[in-house]
Order: sequence, then structure tokens, then C-alpha cells
Amino acid sequence: MVPTRAAKASSWVTRAINMMLKRCLLIFVLCLLPGGPAWAEGISLARIPHIYEVAIDPARPGHLILATPRGLYRLTPEIEMQPLLDESHDVTGLVVSDNGKFLLVSGKKKNKSFGVMFSGDAGKTWKSHSSAMDGSAPLRLMKVAGPKGRLLAVGNGLFQSLDAGKSWSNVGQMPPGSLSLATNHKSSKKLLAATNKGLKASSDRGKSWQSVSVGPKGKPASMVARDGHNRPWTFIVSAGLFARTAPDKWEKRLDSKQFDGAIIQLTGSKSDPRRLIALTQYMKLLQSLDDGRTWQAFGK
Repeated sequence: MVPTRAAKASSWVTRAINMMLKRCLLIFVLCLLPGGPAWAEGISLARIPHIYEVAIDPARPGHLILATPRGLYRLTPEIEMQPLLDESHDVTGLVVSDNGKFLLVSGKKKNKSFGVMFSGDAGKTWKSHSSAMDGSAPLRLMKVAGPKGRLLAVGNGLFQSLDAGKSWSNVGQMPPGSLSLATNHKSSKKLLAATNKGLKASSDRGKSWQSVSVGPKGKPASMVARDGHNRPWTFIVSAGLFARTAPDKWEKRLDSKQFDGAIIQLTGSKSDPRRLIALTQYMKLLQSLDDGRTWQAFGK
């Protein structure tokens, strides 16, 4: 007897359901094994609405550390998100030591600032380092400034810490319309700020700010950062990516048309001066291995 078309369809559906059930059972069994599959404890990058800070993990040069509204994560080259702080933490600031062992984070939990938290074992365990400051927004854009480990961060003003984040005091203000902050590894007084009216510089730790001429006048600067060798970079909207090659000289590395949107984060490697990581406004992570001249998607 020749099977009818309906019978064939029914048989195909049955086989598909059985296959799906077997795959679900396999996944369930894998998750019960010690450690589970590699992705069982991770999170998809697509679930992250924003990334506040990007850092290269010095202990694992191929990995990144991401501060996000849904926790702190280590991102592998295979795009596996390994949680360091769970999704209840809105992590707005991040500092990573040169050896990758010590981490400082700031942010909020349940809409309340948790001050600063500290890890001395590369994110395995955490403890409170300082409580939230009265009347201040959660600290963000936390940076090391100068050779002695002074920390600067943005809250309701510009704050500094002289004791590795345990206590903070207001030392200045950010310029209006600020989007990012870059400190100087050699001098704690010299700062750069990206604003919606261009790049600004301060030589007195935020007490006063002056305009810096980079690209077309009046165009917004979407980010400013220093790479692993203290060289400043900025992205000027509708112009492109610039690196400072001399005290008053900025070299255009790439035109803005070569990027998918503006760059809003950039970080460099101290161990490999030619390696840069960038984040675009559309949350795309890019990597350059030739000092910012060409870029590819991050990961293998």
C-alpha cells in the first residue's frame, strides 16, 4: 500500500518531534554534568543592552572584561560571556590592575548605589570596598590617574580617591555634555573629556577646561581614551578616528564612513602596543592588530 501524502507528513512530523525531544534530553543531561556545557553558565552578548566599560584582561590577553547594566562579564574570543558579577548589578565603572588580579567596580543594585566593590582574585569573590556617597550618583568612568594609583571617577562632579577607592572627595567638574573621560598615566592633573561640542582638556584636574582642535570644529567627540602606552585617541562624529602623535598633532587613522556608527569606547593592550579594542554605538566590538589602521570583528 502506497502511503498517502497526509501519512507521509504525519510521519515526518513525528520524526522531527522525536529528534527535538532527544536534543532537549541531551542538553538537560549536559547541564547536569559537573561544570555543564561551556555556554550553560554564560549569557548571550545580544542580551546586553549597553556596555559601560571595556577592558582587556591582562591575565588572559585574548579576553575582555565588560561592565554592563546586567552584570560584569569576561568575554572569551569564542564570544562566551562568563559572569563575574550577576545580572542584579548595574556596573557603571571598572578598573583592572596591570596583572588582572585586582578589580574595582562601581554601580548600583536595585536602583541604589552600592559604592565600590573589590575583588582580589580576578573576579571570583567580591567584598564591599566603600559605601555609596550621600547625594551622589553611582560613580562611572572610573580611571587610574598618574603614576601613584590615584583614582578619578565621575558622579555628581569629578571625584578622586587616594586610597584605592575606599574614600572619595570632589575635586572638580566635568565640562557640559561630557561623554567620556581619559586620564594620564604620567600626570594625575592632565585630563581629556569627549563632549557633544568636541574634545576638551584640563591641566588642573578638572577645575578648568579648554577646547582641543581635532577634526571639524564644533563636531561632537563620541569618545576619548588612552591606549596601553598612554597615547590619546578620540572619535569625532562625521570625521573619524584620530590618534595624537605629537603634543599638538592629531593623525586621522580612519574615516567615520569606515565604521558602523561612532566609536564610544576604546582600550589598548600594554603587552601588545598595536592591539586596540573598540566598541561602536551599536554595541559591536571591533579589534585592530595594526595600531588602528584596519579593524575586524572581535573574536575568532
